[in-house]
Amino acid sequence: MIHRPTCSQQGTNGDHCTEMSDNSKQRKVSNAANLERIRQLEESLAEERHKSELLEHDSNKLFEAEESLARYRDDLETLQKELDNARSKLESRTAESETETSQLKQELEKVKFELKNKNEEVEKITTKNESERDRLKKESDETSTAFKQQLEETTKQFVAQIEALQKQLNESQQSMEANNKTAETISKERDSEINTLRDKLEEAHKLLQIKVEDLNKSAETTKEIEAILKKELDNTRATLKLKIEELDKSLNQTKDQGKEIEKLRSELENMQKSLASKTEDLNKQVIAATEVESVLKKQLEVSENILKEKTQELTKSFAERLTEAKEGTAAIKHVQDELQERESEISSLKDELTKLKEEMVRYKEQMKQTHAKEMEEKLLLLQQVEKQLDEKEGVLKDARGEAEKQQEKAKDNEGKVQALLEEKNSLMEKLAISTKNMEMLSTELQKLQLEVGDLQRKLQAADEKTSQITQHKQKLEDDISVLMNTSSDSSTQLSKLNSELREKERELDTTKELLIAAKQEVEMTHHKLQQADQQSEKNEQDLKQKLEDTLQQSTKMQDELRLKLDDNKKVEQQLKDNIDKLITESQKNEEELKQKIENLFKEKGQQLEDLKQKLKESKLCEVDLKSSLNKITEESQKKESILVSQMDELKQKFEVAEKELRYKSELVVGTEQELRQKIEKVIEENKKKEQQLLDKHKEEIDRVKQEQLEVENVVKEKEKKIASLTDELRTAQHEKELKEKEVLEKETKLTEVSMEVAKLRQEKGTVESFVKEQDENNSKLTSITEELSQVRDEKLKGEISLKESEAKLVEVAAELTKLREEKVAAEKLVCERDEKLVTVTQEVDRLREQFNSYKTDLEGKLEQTLKEAAAVQDMHTKLESEKERIDELQGKLQHTETERRQLSERCEILTQASAQNTKLSIQFGQLQKELQESKER
Repeated sequence: MIHRPTCSQQGTNGDHCTEMSDNSKQRKVSNAANLERIRQLEESLAEERHKSELLEHDSNKLFEAEESLARYRDDLETLQKELDNARSKLESRTAESETETSQLKQELEKVKFELKNKNEEVEKITTKNESERDRLKKESDETSTAFKQQLEETTKQFVAQIEALQKQLNESQQSMEANNKTAETISKERDSEINTLRDKLEEAHKLLQIKVEDLNKSAETTKEIEAILKKELDNTRATLKLKIEELDKSLNQTKDQGKEIEKLRSELENMQKSLASKTEDLNKQVIAATEVESVLKKQLEVSENILKEKTQELTKSFAERLTEAKEGTAAIKHVQDELQERESEISSLKDELTKLKEEMVRYKEQMKQTHAKEMEEKLLLLQQVEKQLDEKEGVLKDARGEAEKQQEKAKDNEGKVQALLEEKNSLMEKLAISTKNMEMLSTELQKLQLEVGDLQRKLQAADEKTSQITQHKQKLEDDISVLMNTSSDSSTQLSKLNSELREKERELDTTKELLIAAKQEVEMTHHKLQQADQQSEKNEQDLKQKLEDTLQQSTKMQDELRLKLDDNKKVEQQLKDNIDKLITESQKNEEELKQKIENLFKEKGQQLEDLKQKLKESKLCEVDLKSSLNKITEESQKKESILVSQMDELKQKFEVAEKELRYKSELVVGTEQELRQKIEKVIEENKKKEQQLLDKHKEEIDRVKQEQLEVENVVKEKEKKIASLTDELRTAQHEKELKEKEVLEKETKLTEVSMEVAKLRQEKGTVESFVKEQDENNSKLTSITEELSQVRDEKLKGEISLKESEAKLVEVAAELTKLREEKVAAEKLVCERDEKLVTVTQEVDRLREQFNSYKTDLEGKLEQTLKEAAAVQDMHTKLESEKERIDELQGKLQHTETERRQLSERCEILTQASAQNTKLSIQFGQLQKELQESKER
């Protein structure tokens, strides 16, 4: 049987089920509501967390923006300070360079002024010499004319006396015709005796001529010849006396004619006395004539030998000078072509530099304007960003539009920066080309200096030849002194003066040798410096570019050398013309001397013929005088007294003339002594000035060496600083790497924490545990974010320190380049001062050459030396013009170097500014990216 419940039981059970179902529904509804509330709470917590994170992120960005603003302001201040410092340094360096240039200009002006004074003094001395020479010529002409007049007057007086004697003899012939018969025998004997005497006289005259010629060879033979002549004269006198005694015996035998014979004897004795006096006068005149002939012959032979030797020496020196002139012309043409090429290159460089200066000025103005605008815009933008951060969302919308505008401007600025960088690169290339050209010019200048040294050596060889000529001149002066010792006492003074001149010339030769040795030492040191500079420059430059540049420049140099060769050919033609003129003048002088000698010989022949005629007339007179001996004796005594008085007067006149000549010779000697003293003073002044210049040069060299040592010490200190900075950089990079590793480790920790957060979110158990765990995670996240912020701050600090160290390195490198440039400038100054010393030594040598020319002027070769001096002065002016051109080129080179330095410094400033602009643009792009990311979040 089945037990069925009752209705009451069924009702109670149904109520209980409904209640259970209601309870279950209520629980489900409450559970669902609780779940929804939990979800809402979770979403609200997530939103609040997200908002807190955004706020924290915004606050961090604000702090970072403020820090970046402060950094930018500090950077701007530092940049402005650096710019001010650089400007002050540039101004100080420009002032120093201007002072140095002004000092150098003053020194050059002083040297030029001294040279002008020396030239004026030399011109004054030349004018004085010429005036004294003209005065001496006038005095000699006046004395010669006076002597000629006196001789003509004496000859006229003698002719008048002879005519009077002839008249008297004609008158006495008439009176002597009666006594001719008685005196025929005596006259015949007398005629024979006179003929014999005449023959003897002619033989003696011939012997005298022969012996006078022998006198030129030796002085001892003259004494023997004089003794022989005296013996012969004594023998003739003895024979005459014997014959007179024989005549006396024959007259004694003729007693009838005693009275007449006695008269005739007295007359004969008187006639014999007169004849003896006349024969003695004739002998004296013949001896004087022979002596004059011998002296003239000696002088002719000496002058002919001198002329021959001088013609030979002139031909040799002319040939040597032609060869030297050809070599010098070739070298000078080469130098001139090089100088013209350099002038053209310098002019082109000047044009390029002017263009570059104008472009740099324009770019500076544009950069200043753009930089000012950009700075103003950036400041405005930063202010707007601050306002936008305060205004939050509304300001962010405006910031997006402004950010886009800034991006466009940044792109424009980047394009401008790239254009400026390209222009900077082009300018740097041009600067490199200009520096290479300048280096090539410096090497070519060194070559020119070497060629100048060769020319100086050739000049030294010419000086040696001149010394040889002076030695030959000394030999001639010795010969002159030997001849003058025999003439008068004044010759001793001349010989003393000649010896003093020789000693002074020897002293000059010693000084020349010392100067030559000093020049060689200076050239050796200069060559060593040049070799060191060349080795240092060869390591920095490429040989290929040098070869190409030299080939291009050689073509230009050839054209310039051709022009200079034409100029030198013209100078050579002028020299040839001058030499031809000198040769023609010397030939004319030789012909004039020959004509004068021939005229003298002719005059002497005429005088001898006149004497012969007078002897014939005297023979005739002797025949006529036999009748009127008494009358003639009285008249002859009177006339002898008159002649004696006239002879005394003539002797007095000759003594007066000799005194005048001595006085004039003493004046000449005094003027020569004064001139020599003046020349010695000029030489001493030149020596003092040379010593002063050498001392100045030594002081400048020492100062430059000290400056070089100081510069080297500064370079060493800077290199030490660079080494320390590099060590600091290495340590900073090492610290940076360590900090980057730490950042990576912390980022890995962050990833792990984020994974744990994800796991915690998935493993939600209960609300309380979830909230607690979430709070703990939030605290961990805050701590981790703080650690990250610290790490970032440290990273930023490390980057800032790296940037600062890099900037310091750039500054140190710039200072090193500046110091190297200063070192090069100092070395160039040393080279320029060496060149100045060489120019001064050349000028001293020229002054000495002028002194030698003045000496030759005083010694009788005034015309030739003046012409040669004119030619030398022409060459001197040309060399001075070439030196001035070289000085101008050196000044231009210095100017170009200063401009190149300024351009390099400006380019470095531009590079620094561009680097700073790039840094700012990068930082600005980072800020824009961060703002965009914050907006997206």
